[in-house]
Amino acid sequence: MNSSLVLTGKNRGENTVQTTKLDWRRIRTALWQEARKTQNPEKIPWIVERLESLIAASPNSDWSHVMLIRVGKIFLNQERPTIIAPCCPDYSHERERYTFYGLGNGVSLLAERHIAFLQKIQVVVPETEILFLMADHEADDSVLCQAVKKTPEEFLTLVHGSIAATKKRIEPLGWKVMAMTEAIPDLVAQEIEIVEWLKSNDKFRDRLKLESASRQSMYQKISLAARQKIDSEEGVIRTIKTAAQYVVMGRFVAEKHHLVANHTTTNLGWYRETGAAVIHNPVVIC
Repeated sequence: MNSSLVLTGKNRGENTVQTTKLDWRRIRTALWQEARKTQNPEKIPWIVERLESLIAASPNSDWSHVMLIRVGKIFLNQERPTIIAPCCPDYSHERERYTFYGLGNGVSLLAERHIAFLQKIQVVVPETEILFLMADHEADDSVLCQAVKKTPEEFLTLVHGSIAATKKRIEPLGWKVMAMTEAIPDLVAQEIEIVEWLKSNDKFRDRLKLESASRQSMYQKISLAARQKIDSEEGVIRTIKTAAQYVVMGRFVAEKHHLVANHTTTNLGWYRETGAAVIHNPVVIC
């Protein structure tokens, strides 16, 4: 296991606080300490104002002291910070929830939700650059392929169609989109490594079981679409793989000093533990 990966095992939301109870003195102190390294303390009042504006722009997001400090540090050290917006492929959906009965080549439901959300965020931080990453590696998932009734090759072709459709949709906004494996070429190799580590680490066993239980409604949808039962053991395996994917993305974001915009999911906790700075998009799509 890569020694640069540090996971604490904290559950999602452990550091979450109500915005009315945020300790801004604590946040300012942490940012001042960072500013002493970069010798630009004059930016602190401006950054705190930006953080307050972010909360006002999305009051239902999952804000915490830890995350606000991380986001503030990115603003402190990056003149034009990049926001990464991971997106799933264009799965079928009904009433704003994915059903997984089919796969299209258009702009996905999650991409549309991110577009609406990030337009609000960019009003507050107009200097940000935004990059959508489409999860093309989901074509390797045999159960998802069976659910949408596509071969891996057909699945991948449709994903590339979605990338093209998303590009057409967001280019007028000055934003970009690319395949996830293009941005992170060793994504799958990293995922395999982390999956094996999570499986062998007793510290995460109970957490992963709880997360798997919370994802059962989604697994049931996939199971019905695929006409293939996903039992509890398979559910845990899928949960571990998904957690590993979030760890990979979190590491990528942290190492590049980017921000990541992500929808509501039990996996937000894995982002937090890699040091990634997260802007939570409070939408539910599954």
